[in-house]
Amino acid sequence: MRVLDLVITWPLTTIVASFTLYVLLLYSYRLTLHPLAKFPGPRLAAITFWCEFYHDYFRGGQYLFHIRDMHAKYGHIVRISPDELHIDDPSFLPELMPAGGRRRDKYRRMIQVFGFSQAAGATADHDLHRTRRAAMSKMFSKESVRRLEPIMRTNFNKLLVRLKEFQDDGREISLLPMFGAFTNDVISEYAYGFSLNWVQAPQFNKIFFEMIDGFHDLGPFAVQFKWFMPLFARLPRWLLLKINPGFEAFIKFKLQLLSNIDRVAKSHHEGKDSKTVFDEIFDSKLSEEDKKPLRLLQEAQNFSIAGTETTSWILSIMTVHLLSTPRVLAKLRAELTAALPDVSAPLVIKDIEQLPYLTAVITEGLRLAIGTSQRQTRISPNEVMTFNDGKTKWHIPPGTPVGMAAPLVHLNPEVFADPLTFRPERFIENPQLKRYLMTFSQGSRQCLGMQLAYTEIYLLLSEIWRRFGSKEDHGEDGWWELWETDRSDTDMACDRFVPYPKADSKGIRIKLPVFLQVNLFIIFFGAPSSGTKTSIFSNMISSSCILMASALALFSTVNGHMIMSTPTPYGKSSLNNSPLAADGSDFPCKQRSGVYDAEGASNTMPIGVNQTLSFIGSATHGGGSCQVSLTTDLNPTASSTWQVIYSILGGCPVDAAGNLPEDPNGDGATKFQFSIPEGISPGKYTLAWTWFNKVGNREMYMNCAPVTVTAAASKRDTIEAAPLSKRADFPPMFVANACGHCSTPDDESSVLMFPNPGQYVQYAGSSPFFSPTCACNAEAMVNGSSSAAPSPAGGTPASSATVSTLTASSVATPASAPSTEAAGLASAIASAFPTTFSIVASPPVASSAPSATSAPAAASSSTSTTPSAGALTGPCTPEGQFNCIAGNSFQQCASGAWSVVQPMAPGTFCTTGQSATLTINKRSGVRFSKEHIARHFARSGF
Repeated sequence: MRVLDLVITWPLTTIVASFTLYVLLLYSYRLTLHPLAKFPGPRLAAITFWCEFYHDYFRGGQYLFHIRDMHAKYGHIVRISPDELHIDDPSFLPELMPAGGRRRDKYRRMIQVFGFSQAAGATADHDLHRTRRAAMSKMFSKESVRRLEPIMRTNFNKLLVRLKEFQDDGREISLLPMFGAFTNDVISEYAYGFSLNWVQAPQFNKIFFEMIDGFHDLGPFAVQFKWFMPLFARLPRWLLLKINPGFEAFIKFKLQLLSNIDRVAKSHHEGKDSKTVFDEIFDSKLSEEDKKPLRLLQEAQNFSIAGTETTSWILSIMTVHLLSTPRVLAKLRAELTAALPDVSAPLVIKDIEQLPYLTAVITEGLRLAIGTSQRQTRISPNEVMTFNDGKTKWHIPPGTPVGMAAPLVHLNPEVFADPLTFRPERFIENPQLKRYLMTFSQGSRQCLGMQLAYTEIYLLLSEIWRRFGSKEDHGEDGWWELWETDRSDTDMACDRFVPYPKADSKGIRIKLPVFLQVNLFIIFFGAPSSGTKTSIFSNMISSSCILMASALALFSTVNGHMIMSTPTPYGKSSLNNSPLAADGSDFPCKQRSGVYDAEGASNTMPIGVNQTLSFIGSATHGGGSCQVSLTTDLNPTASSTWQVIYSILGGCPVDAAGNLPEDPNGDGATKFQFSIPEGISPGKYTLAWTWFNKVGNREMYMNCAPVTVTAAASKRDTIEAAPLSKRADFPPMFVANACGHCSTPDDESSVLMFPNPGQYVQYAGSSPFFSPTCACNAEAMVNGSSSAAPSPAGGTPASSATVSTLTASSVATPASAPSTEAAGLASAIASAFPTTFSIVASPPVASSAPSATSAPAAASSSTSTTPSAGALTGPCTPEGQFNCIAGNSFQQCASGAWSVVQPMAPGTFCTTGQSATLTINKRSGVRFSKEHIARHFARSGF
C-alpha cells in the first residue's frame, strides 16, 4: 500500500525513478550479460545507440571515422553499438558476404534511410530478397544490358550537343548532375520504356541532387528512430516544406514515379511488345501483393536513386583523378586511340571491355570513389560466423549484425599500397586486388544494377576520352580542365550514406575551353612554321577564315536534314530530307513521283495508345516547333484539310543549340510520344509531321505517313467518336514558308508559337516564343477554339482540361486514369484541396509551361511581342516566383528571367498577382471529380 500511495502522491517522481532504474538495468545488462559483452570496444558505444547519433548528426557524418579510431585502439573487431560489431579486415569479406545459398539478412536499422525497405535491394530477409531479385535479375544480366548500347549511344550524342553548348558559352559544367542526367535517362528508358530527357534539361535537372541532399540530412534520424520515415511520409505538405523546401521536389518525384509505373502497367495490359524492367516484374511469379503500385513505387525509387547518384559520383571522381594525373590520362587516350582510331566509328562495349588499361583505370576509379560509404552490415541468422584476428578466434552469435565499411577497406594501406594515389597499374600488377572492392557490395547481396553501371562507365569514359583530352594532351574535340576543383572536392570528409567532400565544396566542375580559331587556321592555311611566334599565330585569324568555316559548316548539314522515321512515311525510298519548296510547289507531303507509295509502310494506331515520333538525321537547326496532324484524304492535295492532334512547342526535333554531330543516319534527336485522341472515328488517315526550325533559313518541313486508327482497348471515359472534319476542337495545321507570300519572322533567338496549337501540347524547349504575323492558310491564324483558356468571367468551357506544369522532359499525351492504388497518394493530396490546389514554386527545370491538354494563347515575349496587361519581362527574382495575370494566364521566373505568358486551363483561374505558389481555383459551374484531380496529380508529378 505504501508503494501505491507513493505513486499516487508523487507520480512524476515515480515515473522518473522508474525510468532511471530501467535505464540502469538495461545498461548493466548490455555491459555484463549481453551476448556481445565479451567483444572489445568502448563502453559508451556498448550501452547506447546515442553515441552513433551524436557523431553522425551533431558532428556531421563522423561516426565512421570514430569507428576507424576504435579499430586503432581495440583491434580488428570492435563492438560499435549495443547490438552491432564491426570488422576491419578485408580477408573477412568472403565470410561476411558469401555467394551462393548461405543466408545473410540485412540489418533493418541500416536500411531505413530512404524509406523504401520493400525494394528488393533493401529487403532485410534473405529469402524474400532472393524472390524479389529473381523477378528482375534477367533484365540486369550482362547480355541483357548490352542490348541497351543503342540507347546509351543516343543519349551520349545528346550529351555531346550539350557539351558543345557549354564549350561555346564558356560556362562551367557541374559533373555530378551531368553524369546523373545521362545515367537517369538510361535507367528510365530501361525501367519504364521512355526517357525523362534530363540530358536536355537546363543544368541537367540539378534539382534531383538537391532533393537527395535533403534526404541525406535526415539519415541520422532515420537510422536512430525506426518510426521516423513512416511518420515523415505522413506529414502534411506545409510542414514538410517548413522542414526543408527541397522536399517539394521529392513529393513530385514520387508521384511522377507512380505515374510512370501506371503507364507501364497500362501498356503491359494492352499487350505491347516493349520489354521493360517493370514488364518483367508484372510477368514474374511474384505475389500480387508485391506487384501493387505502392510496393513497386519503392522499387522505382531505388532504381532512380541508386542508378543515378552512385554511378554519377563514380564517373565524377574518375574525371578528377584523370585530369589531375596527366600521365594516366595520356596512357589511357593512347590505348583508346590505338583501339578506336576513327572517332566517328561507334564503339562496341564487349570489345572495349578487353582493353587492359581502360579496365584498370575503371577499377582504380571504383576503389577511390568508394560507392556506398555507409557500413555494409549483414546478419547470419542460423550459423556462427568465425573471425580470427591473429590473437583470438572470435565466435559471433547467430543473429548478430556485423558490418564492414568500403572506405576502410578501399583505403587500407596493408592491401593497397599508397592508397590515396590514383595508380591503375596496381590492378594490372595484381589482378587479385579486385576481390577487395566493395563499391557494388559482394556476395548474394551484390548490387543488381552492377552490369548496367559498368556498361555506362565503359561507354562514357571511352567516348569522352577518345574525343577530348587535357591541357597537356588535346583531343580532337578539345580538352577538359578542372575549374575551381581539386582533390579536396573528391576526398571523403563525412559519411552520409555516400561519401561527401568538405562542407564548403562547390562541387566537381570543369570547363571546355574553346580552341576553334586555332584549329580553323590550321585547316585552311596549314600549321605555322616552327619559327612563328605563338602570339602572332593566335592573332592571324581573319574574318575570311571564319566565313569559310561557316560556309563549310552550313554545307556539311545539307546531308543531315531530318526525316521522320516513325511513323513510317509514305514513299520512303524517294523521300529526301530537304524542306518544302518556298513557293509551295511540293505541298503537301513533298510532292514527287511515288509520293503516296506505301512501300510496305503500315502504321496501326489504337486510340489512346502512345505512339513514337522519331527522326533520322543530324541537322536539327537548334530545334523549333512541330505539329502532328491528320487528314481523311489518303492522297492529300493542296486543298486537303489537315487538323492538328498534337503540338510540340520548342525543342523539336531536339532542344539544343545548332546541330547534332553530323550523321545523315543519326538517331540522336528526341523521341516524342503522342497518341490518337479519343473521339476520332476508327479508319484510314494520312498523318503529317510538320516542323518550323529555329536556326537557319525560314523553312517548313513536312513528311506524311499512312495510318490506320483502331478502336480504343478500353471504353472507360471515352468520348463519342465523330468524323475528323466535324471535330472543332482540332485546329487547322499551321502552314507558312511554303506558299511564296508568307514567312515566319527571322528570329533565331525564339521558336514559333502556333496561333492555335490545339488541346494536346508538349512544351519541350527552353527558348522564348514568337508569334507569326501571317499563315499560308488564313484559318490557322484564328486564335481560339474550345480548348482555349476562358476569360475570368467566362462561362463553362466546352471541355475541361487537366492543369499541370510541365518540364522540358514531360510527355504530354492523353492517358487513362491511373490504377486506384497508384492514384492513392495523389487522391490523398487532392482530397486535402477540394476546391483549390497550389503548385509550389521550385527552381524550374525549364521555362514554365501550361497543361499538356490546354491550348495556349499567343505567347508574349520580351523580344518579339507586346506583353499582355500585367505581364512582366526582363530579369526577375526570386527563382520560381509566379505572376498571375488577370486570373486567366500566368508566367514564372525561370533562369533569372520572366517566362512567356501561358494561359490557365479551361475551367480554372488563378489569384491575380505575384506569389511563391500558383493557386488554381475551379471556375463556377465546372465540376472536377476526385478521379480527375487524382489523374491531374499523378500525371503532372505533384
